[in-house]
Amino acid sequence: MGKRYPGAVLGVVLALVLAVTGCGSSDSSGDTTHGLTGEPIKVGTIGTFSGVTAQSHADAPYAIKAWANAVNANGGIDGRPVEVIVADDKGDPAAGATAVKKMVETDDVVAIVGEHSVSAAGWAPYALEKNIPVVGGYANAPEMVGYPNWFSTGGNIVASFWAIANEAAKSGDKIAMLYCAEAPACKAASTILGQFGDAVGVDLAYAGAVAGDSSDYSAVCMAMKDAGVSSYNMSVASAVTDRIGEQCQKLGFNAQLIQVAEAANNLRETSPVYNGAKFVGTNPGFFVDSSPAAKEFQAAMKEYAPEVGTSEVPMNSSSIDTWIAGKLFEAAVAASGSKDVTTDTVFNGLYALDGETLGGLAPALTYTKGQPSLFNVYFPFQLQDGQWLTPDGTDPVAADAAVSAQIAEIAKGFAPK
Repeated sequence: MGKRYPGAVLGVVLALVLAVTGCGSSDSSGDTTHGLTGEPIKVGTIGTFSGVTAQSHADAPYAIKAWANAVNANGGIDGRPVEVIVADDKGDPAAGATAVKKMVETDDVVAIVGEHSVSAAGWAPYALEKNIPVVGGYANAPEMVGYPNWFSTGGNIVASFWAIANEAAKSGDKIAMLYCAEAPACKAASTILGQFGDAVGVDLAYAGAVAGDSSDYSAVCMAMKDAGVSSYNMSVASAVTDRIGEQCQKLGFNAQLIQVAEAANNLRETSPVYNGAKFVGTNPGFFVDSSPAAKEFQAAMKEYAPEVGTSEVPMNSSSIDTWIAGKLFEAAVAASGSKDVTTDTVFNGLYALDGETLGGLAPALTYTKGQPSLFNVYFPFQLQDGQWLTPDGTDPVAADAAVSAQIAEIAKGFAPK
């Protein structure tokens, strides 16, 4: 079924894949009650909102506040306002552990909703011990496929490798992958991509390490070109992908670029490197507005989070992932059938959901008590001439039984020890 990898390996890989320079943080809810006077329902959000990976997640705290404001403006939950406690872990596991402990023991949150922490390993064991539901957020978090108290709203970290290979098959039978040279764990990404390539009939014809501080990538560009690949993926820091892409294009290498959705944001719309690029998302693209549920998201972001989409706070998948997490929390509270909202009723409501799609924003969500979430799907989209497109529609692409079994085997390595 494929080699098993410990969760830490892929966690490091994805953290490095998404690393970009940026800033953005928040340490209080900033939400208004919109005149609601009932006892607030408190939820926590934690993420890496400052540091080297900040720009990939900077829109998340704005999105969770937009969701809370939208809920409160429409009467709250059974007349009670939602209050969001936001914490920035700064990429520090110890800081994350301290923040979540405060949320649980001092702030009395009933759930963590829309987390975007790249160092969740620092607080995930505590949340499991205290039986705190972690509702949606960063679906590519390793904990999403390992921890039974985490509830994904879409695809997952392992399925993302299959998604890249599956999209590559549409361009040809050879793919290349560049991975970071700074950490040995990064090489595991190419091994896993190669396994899924075999499953869909794509040969990993070239895999090479690249250093982020290099100024010359011509050798890897020519190596990919000489390998005759029809597509390639860059599992390296975002700023590095720009430099590599520019150099490769100048050398006449123009294979199909396929990246995870976290690499897509509104600032890419004018980038020659990303023109024509394909992306694989765990949830729909941040730009979608083709359904009432998607239109609600876009309207709320415009009204309550106008900062998102600027050069300071680019809009990417983190905003819609976080919004969907909020909608899942709402659905769980409603499904619980209880007027009292506690950690137990949130769990009960989540387990009561059966094929819930949240208005088309998620694949059919059904959770099993004691089992981690594992939805083997992805949402493809593309950037073409400054426009975000969904050529294959907005429905998720699902893995077949054989690939799902392969994903499940690899995902076992993420279980808490």
